[in-house]
Amino acid sequence: MELEPVSRHLGNHLIKTKNLNDYAIFISTYLDPNVVSDFSYRKIMPYQKDKKSINSMKILSLDTDILGVVLSKDITYENLFVILDNFYQQEPKDQDYCKVFSEIKNYQKLG
Repeated sequence: MELEPVSRHLGNHLIKTKNLNDYAIFISTYLDPNVVSDFSYRKIMPYQKDKKSINSMKILSLDTDILGVVLSKDITYENLFVILDNFYQQEPKDQDYCKVFSEIKNYQKLG
């Protein structure tokens, strides 16, 4: 599994569109802890292309088991985004994917 293309494609997109609110969700059958860490630290790493740069990228990760839970529980995009964005807002060193996955697995619809 290569992680560089994810960062490169998102970085190029952000520089081209100037829409810094755009982000990527990386989905894989297996999330290596080092890949997750690399994506987490993209939050504080600059990216450059053709003398243009951006200061950060938002890359969120899910494995296919968790994606299956999202689909089976019919978690809406809005609710999933809140869970993932709360995770993203933490300092990279404090991020714990086990906790965010547990939150998704234990998700209960209101009403």
